[in-house]
Amino acid sequence: MNKALPLLLLLAATAAQAQSTGCLNQLARITSVYRGEHLFSLCTADSQVRYSLTDRIPRLVVEVLTPAKLQGTVSREDDFRADERLPLNARADLSDYRGSGYDRGHLAPAADFKYSPTAMSNSFLLSNIAPQEPTFNQQAWNGLEDATRACGKQTGELTVITGTLGKSGSLNGRGRVTIPASFFKMWTDGQDYRLWVMPNIAINKLSGQQYGQYEVSIKDLQTYWPEFSVGLPLNAAQPGRLCPGAIPLKQVARTPVARPATPLKPAAQPTFPPTRKDAPYYPNCAAAKAAGAAPLRRGEPGYRAAMDRDGDGVACE
Repeated sequence: MNKALPLLLLLAATAAQAQSTGCLNQLARITSVYRGEHLFSLCTADSQVRYSLTDRIPRLVVEVLTPAKLQGTVSREDDFRADERLPLNARADLSDYRGSGYDRGHLAPAADFKYSPTAMSNSFLLSNIAPQEPTFNQQAWNGLEDATRACGKQTGELTVITGTLGKSGSLNGRGRVTIPASFFKMWTDGQDYRLWVMPNIAINKLSGQQYGQYEVSIKDLQTYWPEFSVGLPLNAAQPGRLCPGAIPLKQVARTPVARPATPLKPAAQPTFPPTRKDAPYYPNCAAAKAAGAAPLRRGEPGYRAAMDRDGDGVACE
């Protein structure tokens, strides 16, 4: 018998398995660049991920919901783990989150994958996880995830794009895993959409109408992520109108015809805590370092954007 035959059969079986696993088939054509950084692409049959190797968090995850998928009964196992498909020096691991005070927040939530044990398990890969403030994760963000599933049941097939924006520090101050300043979630059926950007701060449970203050247009989101696109015939300049029964449509106050319309303030820029009025003033980084205050993080006393040259939220590094 040819000794090479078993190896060839094994390779053929592995290739067949890889083909059967495949990559999620979804209608959006999503970007692989985040503010100039080329993102690492990952996919399974259940999701597509665009991952930042420098921030060690996903910048974007895509999934597709259908009523059939949402009827699953697979239980949650909480098997959080590093994603071995990523380069070793760019992976987040469990020790990064330990003692940080942040939740391991799903971008594509585990509750969306009850239709498959494999899909459920894959949702706990850290390539689908980013640091979330606990109250936000468990209350306001959880409510948006519930509404997303409700919309998925209404539309029959819903593409969901969830992502992270900006940087407000790193886990345990180690400079390894970025803490996003904001999270966003977008729904689309290919013809219409809805989109919310929410700051990664303590936000309690919200009523459906209260989510309106975080609803934006695609164009708003692009003011912070210029390369963001989905390649669909959507009106990027205006918030969409999809699934108003899941979350009420954003109400925009009317203005008299004789007066110029007041432009909506973009909510896509990551939101940070306001600077305190009694904060000390440092004319430059040398003064901040001499006072022992550096580095200064956005929202901390003494921080000024003028001293944050690279705009990463940390001045006088």
